[in-house]
Amino acid sequence: MEIETIQDHQPNEVTIIQNDLVKYEDTYLMNNTQVCDMTTLVEIMSFILEGIISQTDKIIENAATVFHARCIPGIGVKDYLIRIVKHSRCSCESVILSLIYIDRMIQRNRGFLIKSINVHRVIITSVLLAAKFFDDFYYSNEYYAKIGGISNKEMNVLEVEFLNAINFSLHVEPEMFFRYREKMLAQRRN
Repeated sequence: MEIETIQDHQPNEVTIIQNDLVKYEDTYLMNNTQVCDMTTLVEIMSFILEGIISQTDKIIENAATVFHARCIPGIGVKDYLIRIVKHSRCSCESVILSLIYIDRMIQRNRGFLIKSINVHRVIITSVLLAAKFFDDFYYSNEYYAKIGGISNKEMNVLEVEFLNAINFSLHVEPEMFFRYREKMLAQRRN
């Protein structure tokens, strides 16, 4: 019985990944990582994004993108995330992946800033893409558009624009996923 592993950046650390012999749920236990609930992830993700926004909203930006709303939505980041995860029934893993995708978008598009005016559209699009890529069951773009309070046409445009912004890079290596997950959980402890 052999367990597939991936060497992390640390020479003595090994990440155990799912395969025919190891169930998906067991990978968390075997990697000595905490199992966390959706409420915790939503709180952490909203805390991270609100922290970014508190800094970037001070920066004057000239160029608007398709992610920019006409005005700042009346719903806060945390309540918006709660709404999305409640109605989409996406997995905890998809929430973590969506944060990774947002980071990729920022890293690959240096002029793009997550701000109060665009964060909602970035969130709904990143969760949609993560659910489509990872979850066995996900809803249509039209349904996500209703959840997000935008039109289906706009949701489709946002999806394509986001994919282009991250160069269609949706795959996340297990060790990166677990690093993000642990960093998110460390936010809770701090």
